[in-house]
Amino acid sequence: LSTDLSYGSFLKDSRIYQPNTYFEADGKTEIAEINNGFDTDTKIDLYSFKTDYEKSFNKLSISAGFKYYQVETVNDFIVSNVVEDEYFVDEARSNNFSYTEQVAAGYLDGKYTFSKSLKANVGLRIENTASQGILESAVATENDNVKRNYTNIFPNVGIAYNKGKSDFNLGYGRRIARPNYQQLNPFE
Repeated sequence: LSTDLSYGSFLKDSRIYQPNTYFEADGKTEIAEINNGFDTDTKIDLYSFKTDYEKSFNKLSISAGFKYYQVETVNDFIVSNVVEDEYFVDEARSNNFSYTEQVAAGYLDGKYTFSKSLKANVGLRIENTASQGILESAVATENDNVKRNYTNIFPNVGIAYNKGKSDFNLGYGRRIARPNYQQLNPFE
């Protein structure tokens, strides 16, 4: 039996200066100069609790567990017009996006050893996800507050055969891809 409690925090303050000079086709005659600044600050907090239990019998090994985690993110995307080294925020192109995700999952997994060279496993994970994304912007959007709550089932099954220096594996599993939290902003 093992239990883990975790907390993680990520902070990134980022300011990018992007000068833009536009020229005629001759490449020498300047048409316009538009300089932008981008502040893309990110704050992520992650909390998790996980407990696992494993028990072995002769040729059978069974494991079960539960995991809960919560992620809270705040992503700023502030666009500024830069004139003579002075930053003027462009409210129409800027936003703040906050996202909260809570995941509770339980699993049961079994492994059976038929012989030294033949092993099989089968498992099932059930997961419930509740999330909310809130976009704050001067420009009204249709989806400025998106809430989701869904449950998924993730089965897996596999068989492994080892003969000398060769391994043969056949497996099926259903998985889910999570977003990259530090770049999570629908404006981008």
